[in-house]
Amino acid sequence: VYKLRKARNKSIVKKGNLEDLEFENPYYKARIGGDGLFKSIIEKGSQKELLNINAYRGGEIRGRIRDKQVSTRDGGKVTKIEEGEIGKLIEIKGSLENIKYKERIILYDDLPIIDVNVEFSFEGDEVGLLWNDESKLNIYWPTQGGKISYDIPFGIEQGQEERPLFVTSWLDISTDECGLSYINKGTPKHWVRNGVMANVIGWGGNKFTNRYHLMWLKYTQYDLKLYGSHVVSYSLYPHKNDCSQAKVVNIAQNLSFPLLAFSENGHNGSLKREESFFKLSPDSLVTTSIQSLGGKVNCRVYNVGEKTSPKVKGAELIRICDLSGRQIDEIGKFQIANLVIR
Repeated sequence: VYKLRKARNKSIVKKGNLEDLEFENPYYKARIGGDGLFKSIIEKGSQKELLNINAYRGGEIRGRIRDKQVSTRDGGKVTKIEEGEIGKLIEIKGSLENIKYKERIILYDDLPIIDVNVEFSFEGDEVGLLWNDESKLNIYWPTQGGKISYDIPFGIEQGQEERPLFVTSWLDISTDECGLSYINKGTPKHWVRNGVMANVIGWGGNKFTNRYHLMWLKYTQYDLKLYGSHVVSYSLYPHKNDCSQAKVVNIAQNLSFPLLAFSENGHNGSLKREESFFKLSPDSLVTTSIQSLGGKVNCRVYNVGEKTSPKVKGAELIRICDLSGRQIDEIGKFQIANLVIR
């Protein structure tokens, strides 16, 4: 149960063309330029710099438009900074040639998460080439390099540079000391080069057909240019240790399933700080669905760690079954299982 209230203090709002901004919370320290791009993120647990901005800035968007490489580094300006009780909201406006965009960055005082959303306004624009991901609109986050990990349905894979990565929800580059996770909200195609994470967010044009390359101009062309308003959202998770110890799987799942709010009347009694129907451990067990089953609850999970026996607090674990219905005692790595709970 959560309570909503008005802020005790009014937000402080700054407008105009604003200079570099520094932000610090218990988890990281960030520096953002006047163009809205990140110049630095220091993970405070390890005191390590997460970004390498030699070739790219953090959050930079690039694409090829009219045979010209364009970037938000050249066309964006921070126009508003709003500071309130939960953190800072930064608004950026700019354009990539004729494509206008508005970006919002939310930095939280008490959370290790950075939320970003970018709204594009397209008017029949052409961006990139069908066969070249680097020419399309990409969001770039340049890291210091490390082990590449990403999630797939019911599991985790180790990625390679220069290879397409079809990421269900999160991509992480980390060392044993620290790392950076990029959590997409519906844009699953990624690639990595020299430690730089790239997320393909869009392309469009009319040079597309089901015919072979170099012959398509003789056949019907399809209008796949970009139209209308589109919002791309993602989150960042700067963290200490590698992605396993940082519980990236759990963080990404929580961000992928935000709270569903219902209005309720006031309560006369006192409420606990937290109340759960049941708690499942260890953290390597990821819940994918919960359904009622004849007075019991069927909880489907998969395991991203080593073989383990699940434990349930606050309810009774009746049995564990694999997908064939066979009863088991332990859940193996990347195995899917059903827990029947009462």
